[in-house]
Amino acid sequence: MTSQRTQKSDTPPLSLSNVSTRQLLELVNQFIQQHPPPVTRGRKPVYSEAFILTLALLRETRSLSFRQLRSRIIPELLADGTTPSLGTLAHRLHRVSQERRHALLGWLAQRLGALQ
Repeated sequence: MTSQRTQKSDTPPLSLSNVSTRQLLELVNQFIQQHPPPVTRGRKPVYSEAFILTLALLRETRSLSFRQLRSRIIPELLADGTTPSLGTLAHRLHRVSQERRHALLGWLAQRLGALQ
């Protein structure tokens, strides 16, 4: 009788905690292409919804403060060197609806599960 061994891979399963910042932004961009944001009145935002949703996810999954987002994460994502003010950052992150966050998390769970 031969025993079967289950091979364990050296790479951990994909999750929000081990996906790079750039990969997460790419995934959020794919989500937005498939699920466009609602049309709103007023001027166009300076920072894209993909950027704001990515920051919201990183803030929640990595327990980062607004200042930590500004100093660690935003320079990785914005090549032009601009950084939103703390007020703008807080305002935009608080305005993301719970429904939009839940839709994104559900989509990411399916997507990350499919990538494994």
